[in-house]
Amino acid sequence: MSALLLFDLDGTILDSVPMIIDSLRWTTQTQLGLTLDDATLRAGVGTALKDQLAAHARRAGIEPSPARVAALVSAYLEHNHATHDARIKVFDGILEALEVLRARGHAMAIVTSKARQISQRGLEITGAARFFEALIAYEDTAQHKPDPAPLHLALKRLGREASEAIYIGDAIHDIEAGKAAGLRTLGAGWGAPDLTILMSAAPDLLLNDPRDLITAPL
Repeated sequence: MSALLLFDLDGTILDSVPMIIDSLRWTTQTQLGLTLDDATLRAGVGTALKDQLAAHARRAGIEPSPARVAALVSAYLEHNHATHDARIKVFDGILEALEVLRARGHAMAIVTSKARQISQRGLEITGAARFFEALIAYEDTAQHKPDPAPLHLALKRLGREASEAIYIGDAIHDIEAGKAAGLRTLGAGWGAPDLTILMSAAPDLLLNDPRDLITAPL
């Protein structure tokens, strides 16, 4: 049986991280009076948005109460969604790779900390939605990456064992979650801003281009 391939979304399938960083920067500057560098903003991408914004509130010396975090999330989403459809795109070569993998019989799914509606919209706009049998999104679990709960749910929904699955992602949180779930892990180097950070999580294999998925030992 071909391996089940589970993919992170932002920075792995969708070339969306620059847009995310822009929205995080706008939110932290306008709502918290905080100016952060790209590396600091990028470090949390892939984890739950509310957790990222709570951490930034603490950096600004502001108590991240539930109401405060909800307001930050709302501000971020307003900014992000206003430009989403015009800016969303996939990485060059990813659709070609997914086409080959599907033809080889691999079942594929998305496991992301992003909300379902905007995740699905991005997949549909870019033409990537057709490749995936399931989408595990923020709303589906109480715990989020690097916790393995979303990956456990993906395995349950698709009726597969951890030994049959691989998780592919661009961030340290993805690799940590995959390992915690007992999966093989592949580092999506094409989306990682710092390969040293990604490799510190020790993925089983680093891929530098989406097309490397075609020749990787899956």
